[in-house]
Amino acid sequence: MSIQTIWGVIDKYGRVMSGSGFSVKRDNDGEYVITFSTPFTALPAITGSQVLYGSTGEWPSDGVVFPILSTDSATAITGGKEEDISDRTFSFIAIGPV
Repeated sequence: MSIQTIWGVIDKYGRVMSGSGFSVKRDNDGEYVITFSTPFTALPAITGSQVLYGSTGEWPSDGVVFPILSTDSATAITGGKEEDISDRTFSFIAIGPV
């Protein structure tokens, strides 16, 4: 069994700033669909964090979640401390078998 690691940084507009092995589409405010170029053979583990806010004004409660995950894609939702869904730059890592 081989293991695949896909990582990237996605800006708040849904553009890939770095990374490879995926494409991304911004569907709605704060909602991004990441499609893996090579699907995993089982559900991958995925984690992420908001990055590049540009100041220390970002709150620890600002976050990114992945409520939808499959072997070929993940949906990321970003938001702010006020429990709002809003466009934010974030990074992610997905790892699993191929």
